Amino acid sequence: MGTLRRPTLGAGPRSNPGRRRPVWEGKVRRAEVAAGLEEEATRPVSYPPIVLDRVGSLPLYRQIEVELRRAILDGRIGPGTVLPGIRSYARHLGVGAVTVMTAYDQLTAEGYLEARPGRGTLVAAGISRPVPGPRRRVAVRGSGLGDAPAVVPPLPGLRRPFHGAFRSAPRYDFRPGAPGLDLFPSGAWERLLPRAWRDLASDPGPAVSYRHPEGDPRLRAEIGAYLGMARSVRADREQLVITTGAQGAFIAAAATWLGPGATLAVEDPGSPFLHRTFAQARVPLAHVPVDDRGLLVDRLPDDARAVLVTPSWQDPGGGTMPVARRMQLLRWAEARDALVIEDDAGAEPQYQGHPQPSLQGLDDAGRVLYVGTFSRVLFPGLRVGYAVMPPGSVDAFVARREAASHGPGALEQRAVALFLAEGHFERHLVRIRAHHAERQAALLDALVAQLGTVVSARPAAAGSHLVVRIEDVHLSATELATRARALGVAVEPLSWSRHHPAGDQELLLHYARLSPDEIAAGVAVLARAAAPRARVSA
Repeated sequence: MGTLRRPTLGAGPRSNPGRRRPVWEGKVRRAEVAAGLEEEATRPVSYPPIVLDRVGSLPLYRQIEVELRRAILDGRIGPGTVLPGIRSYARHLGVGAVTVMTAYDQLTAEGYLEARPGRGTLVAAGISRPVPGPRRRVAVRGSGLGDAPAVVPPLPGLRRPFHGAFRSAPRYDFRPGAPGLDLFPSGAWERLLPRAWRDLASDPGPAVSYRHPEGDPRLRAEIGAYLGMARSVRADREQLVITTGAQGAFIAAAATWLGPGATLAVEDPGSPFLHRTFAQARVPLAHVPVDDRGLLVDRLPDDARAVLVTPSWQDPGGGTMPVARRMQLLRWAEARDALVIEDDAGAEPQYQGHPQPSLQGLDDAGRVLYVGTFSRVLFPGLRVGYAVMPPGSVDAFVARREAASHGPGALEQRAVALFLAEGHFERHLVRIRAHHAERQAALLDALVAQLGTVVSARPAAAGSHLVVRIEDVHLSATELATRARALGVAVEPLSWSRHHPAGDQELLLHYARLSPDEIAAGVAVLARAAAPRARVSA
């Protein structure tokens, strides 16, 4: 009597009992048994329509997966629907059984499908998208724009730029901005990028890992040396952290030192973009007035947890904080256990002598967080900033910065390090100073020639803009800026940078991006907007 053989699973009348079945066939069979599909024809199941692209780059199993997922989300295949068996669906589509099985497995892993013994593979419950109703405007609470359920919570103090409603680009743009790339030493930068890559290839730690969350060690060392020489900042490499522009430093500072309800004192007027950064972090702001020598320390509120200042060149009003007031500010911070955030981004370009040494260089109590950036002097798209930490705060600051961003790319950081080490940065500063001084002079000349006594302006010792005062009491800065924008000139009223009302008779005119000829032409259009006839006709 011969030995009885166990029948081969799935062997039909034409099967070869001695044939060894491929591994995939066993997997398909086990999948069907687990799902209860002993025979694909045991129940009537419709085939979801799928058109496969057999010459495209996307694999067939991915096409099946994508189409089934879309049909489930769109509600064309509803919850609880039984999908076809693997083999029968494969025959229907003209593909291998493994192709369908792989698509089913992925959708099951994502939660779109469920394998139910005795029932088959079903669409999971609660997957389809909600049925869209009539489109309604998403309302900001309290705006009166509608009652849509998706309400955007308001942010106190957060508002759009003055010209935010205009979609077209102005012909003459006197708004903030860095000089054009034609002034940037692109030839030197192009030579440094391959060298930076070779540097990283020989020591790839900063590029292929997160071993240096504080930033590229070479860049931190170069920045520390430069700041010590040019700005009298007391910093070694271990105190420096590279950030995504100055804004990245401010966001991390808010998370590190300013907890819920902790008030930050800021200058009034001050940068509306900077104030928006802290408003986004839900930091309460106390707006403190300034004069021509910077922030009025005796007006600081007692409950402020920190104060943000621009002592080298007040932004946007102008003026340098004298050393006596700096010492007064440091005494205030020590007495109240408060932090001083020194925004030194406006220290350059300086037209007369050199910038005054940093506030941080006077700090013996470890109260100052020093923040700077290369974006204004090089180009904004670089997004490389830095912060010099008070003692003992590096780890906490880096942990919070990492939660939002790992900082600029390793290649850009190493290229900036080489840019500093070889003296390109200092030579570029010399060009920037000459470039800005020429344009400031062109702007002053054009204002006198085109507007005469209608406005007045004084030369600025630093920065890239002038504060222009309107002497005509019947013409406000907001009115003039609005009329000028209609004629193709973008300027901003200083009042847009104020929190407390203090008149509306001053304009901010940034000149870094314009040539002397463009400045003259733009001021001529501004004069047309200021003419009495233009006001009457408008």
